[in-house]
Amino acid sequence: MDELLFQNPWWKDKKNIENDINIKKLKKCKYTYKPQLFKAADLRSGAVYTLRGARQVDKTTLVKLIIKDLLGRNVNPRNVFYYSMDLVKDDKELFEIFVSWNQTIKGDSKRKYIFFDEATFVKNWEKSIKHIVDTFGLESKTFILTGSSAIDLRKGSERLPRRRGVSNPDRLLLPLSFKEFCNLTGLEVIPGHENIISFDSIIKDIPELKIYQNELNLYLDKYLICGGFLESINSLFGNNLIN
Repeated sequence: MDELLFQNPWWKDKKNIENDINIKKLKKCKYTYKPQLFKAADLRSGAVYTLRGARQVDKTTLVKLIIKDLLGRNVNPRNVFYYSMDLVKDDKELFEIFVSWNQTIKGDSKRKYIFFDEATFVKNWEKSIKHIVDTFGLESKTFILTGSSAIDLRKGSERLPRRRGVSNPDRLLLPLSFKEFCNLTGLEVIPGHENIISFDSIIKDIPELKIYQNELNLYLDKYLICGGFLESINSLFGNNLIN
């Protein structure tokens, strides 16, 4: 139980989410960005979602931002369950962790939100999720499982037929596109032409953007240096180097 409380400090006080290392780090950033991969309707569905993406693409930060939003909407903090799978050895332990938390919220019929971070670290993780869904059902439960191994997450998800709850439950978190990078860091373009800031538009020399050619070249160089990763963007624009 100590580890559950350690990973879910908002159970004691929902304001504790502000002390989360990812949230605090984000507050210090000049440039912040929250991908809209999960809409409010998604979080109201009984579903097993997956969120995959490369390391350093801020999957955990996105999860913590979702948790912060839920707490801000006065969701019962005990109904928001986060667990990092870094040290979980197998599917049996994962199932036991879920059961330990589930026993603490018995009798509460409101929606539960379960976030298993880096689920692919756990051997046979999909067996545990299958067992959880078969045993406890998906009613009033929304799962989000993250993973850096796209192959493991995809293959594991394929072993959960008819247990995902919704169609198209898989999400992919990518680094910022060049367009998003420009919009975030303040490159001004002709109103109405924001949607054509892309590699293709530069290559084709779109006439309306010719006057921005020098700025676009400069921003393209910076984009290629930081790769669209938020931490690298803040480091490059803040310190003129990549940490």
